[in-house]
Amino acid sequence: MFLVLNFVFFFQKYSRFRFVVHKEKLKALISSKHSSNLLFYSDYSIPISPVPYFSQEIIPFDSHGLHLIVCVHGLDGNSADLRLIKTYLELCLPTSQLDFLMSSANHSTTFDHIDVMVTHLIDEIDSYIDRYNLRVKRLSFVGHSLGNLIIRATVAHERFKSYRKLLYTYLSLSGPHLGTLYNTSGLVNTGRISMIEKRFEVEKKSI
Repeated sequence: MFLVLNFVFFFQKYSRFRFVVHKEKLKALISSKHSSNLLFYSDYSIPISPVPYFSQEIIPFDSHGLHLIVCVHGLDGNSADLRLIKTYLELCLPTSQLDFLMSSANHSTTFDHIDVMVTHLIDEIDSYIDRYNLRVKRLSFVGHSLGNLIIRATVAHERFKSYRKLLYTYLSLSGPHLGTLYNTSGLVNTGRISMIEKRFEVEKKSI
């Protein structure tokens, strides 16, 4: 037992030594090209912030009622695209009464007219609330890419009028709110060409 503990202790010290050696080599390499005052998180003897990411403090349960968060994917996306956002919100707001609608109504229609996608999304929200008999007190949206345009058009739609008083938060991720006419991104241009080609194929099949 004594030999095992000695070996474990030696191995830990050796691993820590190698870590420090390689860290200093990395710092020297980066400092030769960039800043000379480089510090890593592990250089601090005490935590930079005394406040943990997820506090163990007991927080009173949120009494504001059910908060429905609708996550809307982008072009050619699916309902799993924003699952990490859902996970982070659940971790950060453990006392909130959150319910998530991971929209799937436009899985196969993201190349259709925006009005078609808006109708699908409103139908999906209506159906979700009715199916589970939800008493929603707050309604928020999280959108990615094209999903942000669908959300904006949805909120402005006449059929959404009864939900507007419940609106609480809108989180936009990479939304083309100003269009893509003057963009300089090769990735965006490639996506636009692919989108036009796919749209052409869909229209050709429907003729």
